[in-house]
Amino acid sequence: MESQGDVKRDATDYRDYTISVATERMKSGDWAVVARAVHRTPTADDVFPVPVPEKKFPTEQEAREFGMDVARHWIDENAPRG
Repeated sequence: MESQGDVKRDATDYRDYTISVATERMKSGDWAVVARAVHRTPTADDVFPVPVPEKKFPTEQEAREFGMDVARHWIDENAPRG
């Protein structure tokens, strides 16, 4: 059973990045999400916090999917084209 403060993490590859999201169950029972995009190079991991709008969701799945969608859009808009 999920309770307040539950944090779930998920990651997926997209283009040359790994998208990492963390969802958390809030006191109200709703879910919040944060996301980051990680770009690995031979010499370093570049970590970019993705600006996710402050929004709450009724389910963990909705929060996770929203975070992933926002991160994909951020990568599409900000990743170097080459």
